Amino acid sequence: MEEEEKHFLLMTMQSFLKNSSDMIFVKDMNLKYVAVSQAFARMAGVETAEELAGKSDYDIFDQALAEKYISDDQDVLNTGVSVEDYIEPLPDSGGRRNYSSTSKYAIRDENDTIIGTYGIAKDVTVRMQLEAERERARLSRQMFDSVLEADIMDNTILRLEGSGWMQELNELEDSTYDALVETVVSQFIHPDYGAAFQEAHGREKLIDDYEKRDIREFDVLTYMQSSNGCYKWVECSARIYHSRVSNTIRITAFLKDVDDQVRSKERLQKRADTDALTNLSNRESVMRQINEHLNKLDGDKQCALLFIDLDCFKLVNDQWGHQFGDSVLQKTAEKLQEIFNINSICGRIGGDEFVVFLEQTGTREEMERLVNRAVELLSYHYEEGHMKVHVTCSIGVALCHRDLTTLDQLYEQADKAMYRAKEEGKNRVFFYDENRIEE
Repeated sequence: MEEEEKHFLLMTMQSFLKNSSDMIFVKDMNLKYVAVSQAFARMAGVETAEELAGKSDYDIFDQALAEKYISDDQDVLNTGVSVEDYIEPLPDSGGRRNYSSTSKYAIRDENDTIIGTYGIAKDVTVRMQLEAERERARLSRQMFDSVLEADIMDNTILRLEGSGWMQELNELEDSTYDALVETVVSQFIHPDYGAAFQEAHGREKLIDDYEKRDIREFDVLTYMQSSNGCYKWVECSARIYHSRVSNTIRITAFLKDVDDQVRSKERLQKRADTDALTNLSNRESVMRQINEHLNKLDGDKQCALLFIDLDCFKLVNDQWGHQFGDSVLQKTAEKLQEIFNINSICGRIGGDEFVVFLEQTGTREEMERLVNRAVELLSYHYEEGHMKVHVTCSIGVALCHRDLTTLDQLYEQADKAMYRAKEEGKNRVFFYDENRIEE
């Protein structure tokens, strides 16, 4: 190619990156930025695209976003498979959640060898907001697909219709309200939710709620068997009122299929509670789970908090880079799940730090054997291509007892014990003991 053509192509590319409204980026095999568009630079919070040259996502974004972006790019490098129009989060702007539609591709040389990645992201925040508004409007217009009307003072059914109430229940239309509720609970509601449904719809309670507590409306979310035999989430919305015609108290109840919404919310909650790199519980989630367990703790029940920190992990990142370091963290998380897979809560709280909460422990001797065995199993050689490292960890243990049942206390003691394990040579476990650790 002639020098003039090369110069023309270079100037064209520079002009394209400067003027394009899309967020464009090019990365090398180490996932360092080689070039970005001006729009990408603005999104990243810098004035010029040149400021991002040679930097990684860890230098630009918060850790959670960086881990996600790098994980997606690594998949493209490893497989060569493109990712197109993937909706992903962008850095928040003034507390507002933004989204992009991102496509990522592998860059190949003349020998078809992958030498990097490039991507194009379009800001679709407005589109996502409009779609959410349309969905909310659609749901608000959606009719309840079933209705039950009953006189709860006379214990009679006045109306029973709609696809939500099973065909079998229509046979009870001339029966009693009590019989209908009993049949729903015994034949269609999942056993875990039957008692709550029956309690909410008991006649005496409904009358008492109306007359003494001034309750006019209530909702019950339950898990109900559909006509195909599968369970789905159903919301039962009820209204209690006084009938001037019969001078009695009546109830009108609607069944609404909310299975898609509930399961979607569960998936979003799981994503929010999960560390993107290791698939363990993240800091907020694991602390919440431990706290909930401690609040229910029986005074005689033993439990323990383990604070686990990889030894000299910064050297791994400095020598081999964050991508190799991420692989080490993922392998460590796998081993933790293998070791502590029963009656335990396991999470990554940041960097190379993990916590494990053991809900049940035996004697001190049994606990020491378990944790020392964990130190042995978490000492391993890890290789990836020409890169290799010997991984070890230090573990601090705080035992819960009658006078020590708060998460803050346990965390502080486990943290101190872990640092003593570091001081005593690393690759070992140390149990917190007030007589051995100076406050």
